Amino acid sequence: MKQFITLIIILFSFYHTFSQVHVFTDPAYRAEAEKGLDLTYSMDFDKADAVFLKLKNKYPDHPAGYFLLGFNRYWQIYMSDTMKELYPEALNYLETALKKNEPLEDDPSYYQEFVFFEFMSHALMARLYSLQKSWMSAVNSARKIISPMKKSLKLVGEAPEFYFIAGMYNYYVATYHKAYPVVRPFLVFFPDGDEALGLEQMEKAGSIKNITQHEATFFLIYIYLDEINQPAKGLRTTASLYREFPKNTWIKVDYGRALYKNKKYEEGYKILSEVESDFQSIPGHSTKNITTLTSRYPTFMMIKVYHYMGLLAMYKDHDFRKAMDYFELSNKMARIADVEQDNYLAGNEYYKGVCFDNLSQREKAIAAYKKTLDMEENSMYKDDAKKYIKSPHLISQETNSSSR
Repeated sequence: MKQFITLIIILFSFYHTFSQVHVFTDPAYRAEAEKGLDLTYSMDFDKADAVFLKLKNKYPDHPAGYFLLGFNRYWQIYMSDTMKELYPEALNYLETALKKNEPLEDDPSYYQEFVFFEFMSHALMARLYSLQKSWMSAVNSARKIISPMKKSLKLVGEAPEFYFIAGMYNYYVATYHKAYPVVRPFLVFFPDGDEALGLEQMEKAGSIKNITQHEATFFLIYIYLDEINQPAKGLRTTASLYREFPKNTWIKVDYGRALYKNKKYEEGYKILSEVESDFQSIPGHSTKNITTLTSRYPTFMMIKVYHYMGLLAMYKDHDFRKAMDYFELSNKMARIADVEQDNYLAGNEYYKGVCFDNLSQREKAIAAYKKTLDMEENSMYKDDAKKYIKSPHLISQETNSSSR
C-alpha cells in the first residue's frame, strides 16, 4: 500500500508550476511571477513572499498568488524537512487557491488555467502530506488530481509548461512498476507511459523559457543521477541549474554529488568543503537544528553533505577512518534535525561496513551490514549488504563507485 501511495505522490506532487493564460499572458504579471520564483530558487524566501503577496493583493480573486505563496512555503519545508510550524500556513494557502479556482471552471476561456491550478494545488498538498508521512491525507489529495491530470495530458503543446507535466507522467508510469512490481495492477487506471518520451518532454521543458523550466531541470538531476545512472547527463544538468542559482545551497550540494558520481573527486570535494565551512561558521551549528528560516545551510542538508564527503574520503583518499568520521557526522546531523529514517542513514551504515572491510575488521563489517538490513530506508543497499555479509567488500575490487 505504501508503495502505491508513493507512486501516486511521485506522479502528482512534482508539478509545482502554473500555466500562462489570462493573467499569465500579462507581461508585467509574468515578469513579477518569474522574479518571485527566481527568489524562491535562490532561497530568498522572504523576498519571494513579498513579490507573491503583491500579486495576491493585485488579483485577490485569482488562485495564482495563493498558490505561489504555498509553493514558496513548500520549498522552505522541503529543504529543511522537519519545519512543522510551516505546514499549516502552506496548506492554508493551497486550500485557498483551490477555492479561488472553483469559479474558473465555468468559463471556457479559463480552461487551461482551471485545470492547471486544480492539478497543481492538490499535487503540492499531496507532497506536503507525504513529507509529514500523513499517508491517507496524501492519498486523498492525490485522488483529487486524477481528473485534471488526464486533462493536462491533452494540453501538451498548448503551453510549454505542459511538457513538464507530461514528461514526469510518461517517465514515472513507464518506469515505476519496474522498481515496485506490486503497483502494476493499479496502473491499469492510467494511460500508458513512455520512458524515452517522458525524458524528451522534460528536456524540452527545461530548454524553453517558461515557468516550469527550472523545475524540469531540477527533477532531471535526480532522474539522471539517482534513478537511471547517467552521471554525465546529471552533471550537465546540475551545472546548468547551479550556474543559474549559485546561492541555492541545495543545488550546490547536488552539483558536488554530480562531480563525485563522474569521478571528479577533487572538484566535488572542493564544492562540498565550501558548504561545510559555511555551515560550521553558523553559531550553534553542532547542537541546534538550523532551518531555512534563518540560514541557507539547514542541518537537514548536511546529512547529505557529510555522507558524500565520506564517500569522497573512501574513493578519493582511501582514508577509511576519516570516511567513518564523516558518516558519523551525517548521523549526528540527522539526530539534531530529528530525522529517524532516511536512505542516507542506511547508506552511512552500509559504507561503514565497507570501511571496516578495508581496515580488515571483518566482524565489525558484518555487524554494520546486518544493521543496514534492519533499517527501514535500506532499499538501495539491501542486496549489497546481503552479498558482503558473505564475503568482504574491498575498494580495490570496486568497479563503479559512481553508482550512488
